[in-house]
Amino acid sequence: MQLLRYRFCPSVFVFLFLLFCSCKLPLAQEDAESSVDESYAGKERRDFYAINALSNAPYSVRGVHLAENDVCIVYGEYSAKVPLSTAEEIAREYAERIAPSITGVFGNYYPKNKKLIILLLDILDGYSKNDGTYVAGYFSVKDIFPKNLMSGSNEASNEEPMLYIDINPGKPGDDNFYPTIAHELQHLINFSSRYEKSNPDLDSIKTQEDIDQFIASVQQDDWVDEGLSSAAEYIYSKASGNGHIQDKIKYYNEAKNYYDKGQSNIARGNNFFTWGENDTFLYDDYATVYLFFQWLRIHANGTSIYRAIIESEYTDYRAVTTAARQHIPGLFEEMDSTDDQSWEWERLLETWLAANYINAPKKEDTGGLFGYNSEFTLSPVMLGGKNVSLYPGEGVYSELEGELFSYPQSSPTHIRYAGLDGTENLINRISQDISGRGNALLTFNANSTVTRNKYGVPTNSELGTLTGIASPERPAPGRTTGLPAKPLPIDIRPPLRF
Repeated sequence: MQLLRYRFCPSVFVFLFLLFCSCKLPLAQEDAESSVDESYAGKERRDFYAINALSNAPYSVRGVHLAENDVCIVYGEYSAKVPLSTAEEIAREYAERIAPSITGVFGNYYPKNKKLIILLLDILDGYSKNDGTYVAGYFSVKDIFPKNLMSGSNEASNEEPMLYIDINPGKPGDDNFYPTIAHELQHLINFSSRYEKSNPDLDSIKTQEDIDQFIASVQQDDWVDEGLSSAAEYIYSKASGNGHIQDKIKYYNEAKNYYDKGQSNIARGNNFFTWGENDTFLYDDYATVYLFFQWLRIHANGTSIYRAIIESEYTDYRAVTTAARQHIPGLFEEMDSTDDQSWEWERLLETWLAANYINAPKKEDTGGLFGYNSEFTLSPVMLGGKNVSLYPGEGVYSELEGELFSYPQSSPTHIRYAGLDGTENLINRISQDISGRGNALLTFNANSTVTRNKYGVPTNSELGTLTGIASPERPAPGRTTGLPAKPLPIDIRPPLRF
């Protein structure tokens, strides 16, 4: 589990889940603030623990009961001056669209007999207009535990199913606001439902080490949980009539532009599997995990694969491979159920990486797994050079132009190669005994295990070979710009401690 990062990217969340996104409430006029104060008269006040996103320390927030319905209660930080009409609209959207769409796919949170609390507050994240990045919202795992479990700062539990959503500069109702709630709701469902299923003996948890070990046994790996939350964004967006989260698709397709500006490293293989490899490129993780979990849904013929993943006995990649075996016909057709699951992960990773290049238009056609069924089209960067360092799960593409490529005899243990043919919707796997051709060469690290040092930095990269053919300039689809001006949802996780 990596340490809390202090450099925030466009938006976020936590595990003690802190998600960072963007918004700003239009309450600049003094008369508006005065009317808000008057509307608070007689409203219930309640003190909550919140978390400082910079220090990971708890602090107290005075909340005002602003709106309530059958499934949620909305509180606003008193000093934030949230209008009652805004809170009522948030409660209504949660009840009518967010809760039904997300719980219908992922199940419910624990405890089921309590309404969700949504606390609207100015999250302490060091936001400034000059920086433009901030924490959009978070879920705190602390709230699932009894506050008297341990003394001191560990008492910072509200003992409620709740989410913390930013309203400075976050703006209720903008493109990021409700998808952020959907994103965080999945995190709450994921951890609390697995907590309930584990039926913990809280009397046996005596030390911080006990807490860390228990959480580690329950929570799913960062990329698995984040992938499900990215799927939750899509599910809510579709339910509200908006469809795909276009910013993430566009970000991938403009990766070359961002790479040239030092804002992304997707061009050199950075993706979700080695989560949080580099703070500067954290949005790479969120964009690519969105694409991967959309690919899973498309080829599983629906969202049931997500429920299988969240309910899996596994917390790592095996939660995904076992669900994929059950829900995606033909993916492992030449493999039997006794095969090593790390081999299944290699096949799944290879197929997804090939899909990003081949873009097979219909999943029913030959080679249809190598695409997104025409829901969208991707344009990966073709990397020039002779080699590239890849962490587990990372893959790159280089020009092959139909030339024969032979397996490098000095290639490291986990590096794999395949020739990709975008016209025939097929791949040619390259091994020590078999050379291959194609329009492009896929080079990827099939290792299913990420090792990290004591600072949380991954350490087991391996050197992959490229074709050495110069990469031509290929404009990405659509308009190429700098990073989007509006905040984008990005999550980071602090240390596992209360």
